[in-house]
Amino acid sequence: MVVGIEACMESYVLSIDVGTSSVKAGLVNLRTSGIEHFSAERYSDFSEYNSNTLWDKVAKVIRATVRKSKASRSILAIGITGQMHGAAFLDRDGQVIEPLINWRDIKRCESSIVNKANRIIGVRAEESIGTLLSCGYTGTILLWIKEKDPGLFREIRHFVLFTDYVRGKLLGSSDYSTDPTNAGGTGLFDTRLNRWHTEAIEELGLPLSIFPEIHSSSEIAGVVSGGVSKSLDLGTGVPVVYGGGDNQTSMLGCGLLASGSPALINIGTAAQVSKVSSFYQKLLGIDTRPYFAHLYAWVGASLGGGGQYERLKSGLAGQKPMIYSALDMLSAEAPPGAGGLFYCTGPSRSDPHRQAGFFGKTENMENPGCRTRAVMEGILMDLYPTYTAVEQGDSRSAIGSGKALQASRAWAQITADFLGKPLQVTNFEDALVGAAFLAGLGTGVLGSLDECPKRIVYGSEVTPNDSNTRFYREEFVKNWQARLPRKKG
Repeated sequence: MVVGIEACMESYVLSIDVGTSSVKAGLVNLRTSGIEHFSAERYSDFSEYNSNTLWDKVAKVIRATVRKSKASRSILAIGITGQMHGAAFLDRDGQVIEPLINWRDIKRCESSIVNKANRIIGVRAEESIGTLLSCGYTGTILLWIKEKDPGLFREIRHFVLFTDYVRGKLLGSSDYSTDPTNAGGTGLFDTRLNRWHTEAIEELGLPLSIFPEIHSSSEIAGVVSGGVSKSLDLGTGVPVVYGGGDNQTSMLGCGLLASGSPALINIGTAAQVSKVSSFYQKLLGIDTRPYFAHLYAWVGASLGGGGQYERLKSGLAGQKPMIYSALDMLSAEAPPGAGGLFYCTGPSRSDPHRQAGFFGKTENMENPGCRTRAVMEGILMDLYPTYTAVEQGDSRSAIGSGKALQASRAWAQITADFLGKPLQVTNFEDALVGAAFLAGLGTGVLGSLDECPKRIVYGSEVTPNDSNTRFYREEFVKNWQARLPRKKG
């Protein structure tokens, strides 16, 4: 039975986000879409995790969030989201084979393995998988283990994604299941047919038996086990939904549902442009990922996000580290185009020969404002081809999210100028809100996901400067592309 949102008054979902650099929890009020309580814990290692340490951090943020709230005994459900690549590998007894491996893994990243995997799956990536395999994808990691560590490979009886691992801990045992959005992060999911791509899996020589069962993202997987409920200060019988990958739940949390929804520009540790599509189509250099409500997500991902901006902050022009607010002021004072100083984040899927670094009028590197603005503009240039490919003129604005755009008014202004559209910037943890929406749907508090976008309140709106937009469109983009250094090959 569907309980109307008005009838249920205050409905709270405890949302958990198992991110790349930290784990977060928040209590989301489904009536207002607001996060009323929030806790976070950072990791010490961003590429491998000890399973007990990870769970300890998850438990800590849950307890901290619940204890802050007077609504702890009326939590409707638990929603989960998180990084959608990497894996937790499990043995015949269901025990974790340490460590948990995330998408930033470099130990098991070899170009020969990645190239071999993509040669094998070949045209299927275009036809139905929706993405090429890259380092950090579960499929690539599995192939590396199979060829480089056959003893370990023989021990693996199951694998799950990070969201699934946390759900299993809440339920008291793993259900060896996942949802389509996380499955898409393995690089071996048939996005078009919504199932594992058995042909590609078999051709890679991977046993289908180790792959998790697929369930709907909003389906209830079970309830928190009694012992876990007590240790986390939760009430008894709290339902847990399967949840979804952080990219797609962030899109949902920002209010993107229909194909006419605005494009989402996210700049966090990495950066992405995301757009909802009503049909499956593989575009050059862009992933087509599973989404919710029988829709698809076009996603152009870049590793050149806030991580590169953080490195700039740590040692700007050989000077002492600077705080972000100072960089923000300096970049706002620099002219559009940074006085002819350009920056490139490095190779991309559509252009693997791009060289990373500054180019153009490099004498302006001595100017901290120009150098800062060049990095901001260079990261946007990484996203611009995706934006122009997926934005089909069906929306009058764009949405900005991620710590970079939320914290930097200057970067948000540059983004609005770049796109030539108003930019509505979120001021909340998008993925936590999206995971709560899925839980609300699974429990019947939300009748459909169509209700979700009506509940989004953005933090601010930035209006583009028409003069700057003309400069970016008529001069900057073509000059950046014309002068960009490229490696031979």
